[in-house]
Amino acid sequence: MVHISELSFNFVKKVEDILTLQQNIKARVIKIDEKGRIDLSLKKVEERPLVQAPITKEDKDSFEKKMASFLKVSEAKIADLNSKMNSPKSGKKKAGSGKPKS
Repeated sequence: MVHISELSFNFVKKVEDILTLQQNIKARVIKIDEKGRIDLSLKKVEERPLVQAPITKEDKDSFEKKMASFLKVSEAKIADLNSKMNSPKSGKKKAGSGKPKS
């Protein structure tokens, strides 16, 4: 059986808007439950498998360059953050410093 939600990617108000009685269709099996009932989908038939292009040397080099750049910027930001955190002007008191509480 094809559920109404599996008839089309668009909203379907009535099954008759998509299908006619005795119409032959192609459907994809999407589920067989424990009772042996078969769920079908027209939407899955329409889906095209994604074709992934092979990764070229240029793609790999580009990725490596981007990653190296990211790491360089990231390390600089961490170093800057650490220097600000350890700066005496940071406004935060380090553990064990300052006057004892009275």
